[in-house]
Amino acid sequence: MSNGQHFFPTISSSGGIISVAWYDSRQNVGTTMNSLDVYFSESLDGGVSFLPNIHVTATSFNPDTVYRTDSPNPVQRFMGDYIGIATTPITAHPVWADNLNACDTTDSTWGCVDQDAFTSTISLADFAIAGSPLTQTIQQGTMGMANVTVTGLNNYQGTITVSSKSSPNGLPISPATTSLTLSNGGTGSLNLTFSPTTSTAAQTYTVNVTGTSGPRAHYTLVTVTVTSPSVGGTILPLQSASLLLFVLGFTSSIAAIALVGLILPLAIHKYRKKKSQASSSPCES
Repeated sequence: MSNGQHFFPTISSSGGIISVAWYDSRQNVGTTMNSLDVYFSESLDGGVSFLPNIHVTATSFNPDTVYRTDSPNPVQRFMGDYIGIATTPITAHPVWADNLNACDTTDSTWGCVDQDAFTSTISLADFAIAGSPLTQTIQQGTMGMANVTVTGLNNYQGTITVSSKSSPNGLPISPATTSLTLSNGGTGSLNLTFSPTTSTAAQTYTVNVTGTSGPRAHYTLVTVTVTSPSVGGTILPLQSASLLLFVLGFTSSIAAIALVGLILPLAIHKYRKKKSQASSSPCES
């Protein structure tokens, strides 16, 4: 920021993330500083760049409210360097001296004396990664696809490297590695293509899709089952399949005619033989 005063910074690092908090008067109007706040920022690349500032204090306070009470310079406006910060890889906890309620306790000599310690919990910038669909079945020689979505969280912005690898190895994946750049609060997506060839082993593969940005890394798992086109056969093109159905239909008709030609003479012969036997029998008296 180019306007205002920025002083008494406090810094902490955890999990490869640098967090900084400081007093800041950018909200102040006029030439006399009577409005002060605490701001925060973090770096995911070792301090090379910092994410957008976060306004920590909900209400500005007057830094001139409290006087010094010690020598050699008593009765002077005082805003000490009573500020610090503690962090974890996912949260930051700045602590600072705040004059917001300094006058709820007063002294007859020094006036407002109740400078309080304030703190805040800040969720550090991060991102989430998800895949869809999570399971699918693909035949050898065909293709499948999964959509991967990356969403920025908590003020995140930057470039995320997305890499994909199957377990066991052997499933062709494209792209194997690519990148997505997100704006503050933005979302990005990409399509992964799975292209098992006729020589790709027919089995189930677990695809680990990992997103990495500085010290941040998250993953999602996609399951791809590769199957053979058929058992003991091949996949026919549409024209060949139509021809096969025609031939089968034609040969079935011939077989039916042949079967009728065989059964009908046998039935006629049996009928004639039975009739002849009935005519030759002696008459009963």
